[in-house]
Amino acid sequence: MPRGRESRRVPQVRPPLDAPLPRARQLAAQQEGAISRRQLYGLGVTRWQVRANLRAGRWQRLGDQAVCVHTGPLTQRARHWAAVFQGGPRAQLDGASALIESGLERFEVDRVRVSVLRGAKVRRSRQCDIRQTRRWSAADLAPSGVPRTRPEVAAVRAGLWGPFARRARPRRAARSAIPPGTGSAGAPQGSSRALLPGPLLAEVEARRRGRRNPPHLGGGRGRRRSPAELLGPGR
Repeated sequence: MPRGRESRRVPQVRPPLDAPLPRARQLAAQQEGAISRRQLYGLGVTRWQVRANLRAGRWQRLGDQAVCVHTGPLTQRARHWAAVFQGGPRAQLDGASALIESGLERFEVDRVRVSVLRGAKVRRSRQCDIRQTRRWSAADLAPSGVPRTRPEVAAVRAGLWGPFARRARPRRAARSAIPPGTGSAGAPQGSSRALLPGPLLAEVEARRRGRRNPPHLGGGRGRRRSPAELLGPGR
């Protein structure tokens, strides 16, 4: 190298190793403390950092796909986030679990129901009931919050998937408690169709047209029943 010329090395300024952790905590705060491993790795948190925080007792595991950035008690919404993370990138709460997340009160489920695309990988979990479904559609997704189906879609599916779907019928007292004139627009006030809100009635009609006649919904072979018949006689 000629004299007078000295190679000058530009020092490389590297961010501290714990720089991504504040961003991870900020994102987790928007999700009730839950954050997926995919999100952590996307923010630059390394696997050994995740393991170190878990071993040190600063974080807690939520299945094998998510963690919680604190060790306190989990809220119901945090468990819902963890269930969605367990299902995968396009998983969504469905059925009664989606209704609970949307505000249904005084109702509980044993396991959080999550729907994924047909053919998607299903990760088994004791806390989550992850099922493939041909009914999965991005159009059914609620606009914000925990990924879940819209209430009218979730209500119909909860009825179809419930353990008492074959026997459940609205009670006559419940019908009489509904004030007259509060049913669906355009439906006769004396029929059970009048008791359904407009979006829910439209969803029932759409599901009835788009699927085969299940044994517990049909009145016989080859016969389809109307939503009014499914809800019971309008006496």
